[in-house]
Amino acid sequence: ECDRYYRDLINCEESLDQAKQDNVNNEAPSSHTVKQLSDQVQALQNQGKMKEAMLEEMGFTINDAKKEIQSWKVKSESLVEKVNFRSRRDVLKQYGPGPHYVQIALSQEETILLKMAPLDLMSHTIHIFMNLIQEKMYVGGTFLLAREHILVAAPIDAFDPENNQRLEEEMVDEGYFPDGALLFHQYSPEFPHAKYTVGFSSTGGPLFYINIQDNIKAHGPRHIDNEGDVEGDPVFAEVVEGFEVIQRILALPRNEDDSLNTRVQIVDTYVVESDDK
Repeated sequence: ECDRYYRDLINCEESLDQAKQDNVNNEAPSSHTVKQLSDQVQALQNQGKMKEAMLEEMGFTINDAKKEIQSWKVKSESLVEKVNFRSRRDVLKQYGPGPHYVQIALSQEETILLKMAPLDLMSHTIHIFMNLIQEKMYVGGTFLLAREHILVAAPIDAFDPENNQRLEEEMVDEGYFPDGALLFHQYSPEFPHAKYTVGFSSTGGPLFYINIQDNIKAHGPRHIDNEGDVEGDPVFAEVVEGFEVIQRILALPRNEDDSLNTRVQIVDTYVVESDDK
């Protein structure tokens, strides 16, 4: 826009100079035309000054905005650091030094054992998941979706509306629904979405999934057209026992949307003492 005004001003000044020269040579339009051109030049010069003042003010505004963004960035980084520190402290207090394991039981005979990622990599995420397990928030939930690349579980029961309502109310009461269980996303390239690792959904849980194949490209940090760079889903554990249980679930009949048409209910969850391993 400034370039356009500058070009108009230059053109008008050239027209004015030409008109003055023509006037001297008795070829000019009347002095009235010269006056009109002079007025146009003055108006454009005034507009230019106004634009310069606006740009200067915008410069101050942009600088202020940058300072405010930087301030919030520092505050958010400090908050993340504090949450991670306290999460790590609480995990160590509640569950010991680790390594940390949790068990998901579908029956007395069928269980899936998960080993948590190193605590320093994903302290907030691990703290939340272990608390969900310890507080039995998944008990009564189900494995509900089996796709070619993931097996999904959640505190959801599509087969029993009354139980599903109870699960949802418990999650809402604890602040895990509807905006996710995590305060912020975590992802570490040191613990990516390899086969048989476990991650939270993009909303940050409590829905979680088991990677049935290497999903680093599909669920790790990536670039999506029209969306830009996307954070990787939090991945925080790996399956160490119960592979045959997973394969049995994957072999069950599915509906067209890949939801399981057989109820696969989680009957118990608990943290396993590392001494028991």
